[in-house]
Amino acid sequence: MKKRFLLAALILGAAVVAGVVWLQVRPAAAQKATTPSGVTTAPGSTTAPGSTAASGSTAAPGSKAGSTAGAGAPPPDFIELSANDLLTVAPTSLVRTIPLTGTLKPVRQGLVRAKVAGELVELKVREAMAVKQGDLIARIDPADFQARVREREALERSARAQLEQAQRTLENNR
Repeated sequence: MKKRFLLAALILGAAVVAGVVWLQVRPAAAQKATTPSGVTTAPGSTTAPGSTAASGSTAAPGSKAGSTAGAGAPPPDFIELSANDLLTVAPTSLVRTIPLTGTLKPVRQGLVRAKVAGELVELKVREAMAVKQGDLIARIDPADFQARVREREALERSARAQLEQAQRTLENNR
C-alpha cells in the first residue's frame, strides 16, 4: 500500500513539474508581438528607434532588432529555472487524521472478574492488548486468601471436635 501511494505521489509530482514547464513555455510563444514594421519580437525585446529590420525577421529576447550580431539566429530552446522552481522528491510517510470527538467502543469486549478478593501483585496485560482463554492476566496476593482458608479449616476442626464430643455424650447417655 505504501509503495502504491509513493508511486502515485511521484507521478503527481512529475505531472506538476511538467505543467509548470508547459505554462512557462506556452505564454512566451503566445505573447510574441508584431511591431508595426512587421518585425516579430519576443516579449521584453526592443527595436532601436529609427532602425529598420528586415521584414519577417525575429529578434531574440534582450537583443536589439537593428543589431547585426546573430542576425537570423533562432531563439534559444531552453528554459532557465530558479532555485525556487525546483523540488527534490523524497519518500516520506503521509498521515491523514480526522479530528473527532466522542466515545470509542470496541467491536469485541470482555469483562474480567476475580473469583477471590485480594491485592494485585502483578498485572501482565494493558488495555487494548489481545489475550486468549487461559492467559495469565494478573496475579493476586494469596496471603489474605490463605489466611481465610486456614481460619475455615480451624473452624472445621473445631466443629468436628464438637461433633465427636456430642457423639460421646450421646453414647454415655444411652
